[in-house]
Amino acid sequence: MIERLRTIFGLGEEAGEPEITAMAMELMRRRQEENWEALREIGAALGLAAEATAAEVIQGVQAVHQEAAALRQELARLIEERREEQAAALVQEALARGKTTPAELDQAEGRLRRLAKEDPEFFRVLILSRRENWAVPGPLAARQEPELGLTAAEMRLCEILGVSPEAYKQNRQHLEQGE
Repeated sequence: MIERLRTIFGLGEEAGEPEITAMAMELMRRRQEENWEALREIGAALGLAAEATAAEVIQGVQAVHQEAAALRQELARLIEERREEQAAALVQEALARGKTTPAELDQAEGRLRRLAKEDPEFFRVLILSRRENWAVPGPLAARQEPELGLTAAEMRLCEILGVSPEAYKQNRQHLEQGE
């Protein structure tokens, strides 16, 4: 065992038990000093006095940990609050611009309202990119142009396909004439 300790500590063959013991004690002293130095550095980072005890440093670390947990909770609450505000604003914009109706928003247990909160970008693509008043049948009839002679169903088809009523009528005439 002494031979192995000499090798571990890097001592010569003449080193006996007292030298090995002294080396072990020195290593333990250095290690303890390094630990105290680390505690002093942590204490200084926490704003504690240089003479702070290990218990005081531990209490300081625990206090910082508790404060960080409280801050994380507050941040999560604020993020959630902000998401809800943004979702409400998206829903209001969609309603104001005639992109949806309250009934549609409340269908399927309010999934569209949740979508506005959980995935606002997809809500924008899905709802806000719609044509105005797409879900409200009244304005479609108001937009019909009687001189074109299209029915409400044909006007709706134009809207769905994204074709102007004039182009639809022109293409319909070509089809009727066999062209």
